[in-house]
Amino acid sequence: MGCYILCRNVDGDIMLYTYKAKCVNVVDGDTFDFFVDLGFYMTKKIRVRLAEVDTPELRASTEAERRHAKVAKAFVETLILDKEVTIKTEKGVGIYGRYTAAVILPTGEELCDKLSDAEMLKKAEY
Repeated sequence: MGCYILCRNVDGDIMLYTYKAKCVNVVDGDTFDFFVDLGFYMTKKIRVRLAEVDTPELRASTEAERRHAKVAKAFVETLILDKEVTIKTEKGVGIYGRYTAAVILPTGEELCDKLSDAEMLKKAEY
């Protein structure tokens, strides 16, 4: 594993921090725990929230949403649990102490696209 960090491109646009990471836990369909390779033989365990999507909640008030949440979690586990992926995140953590990131699968596909294609995202507007 290795890592590299991008700060700004030639136009001055903010780029994302990009790391190799191994998923060690899938909390639900859009939250995961990773061991992140920081380089120089250093790793850090962090919790990541998938950027720009929302999946059904395991603690939802309706049984139907809880069922959909379990299906989404199981789907994500097949894609990333115990696998090395690439995560792209902005600097800093959000309100709940999690990093928000895009997760790139070993195939080069984005996890959010796979969830969307499988119709695992919440239908509500945010």
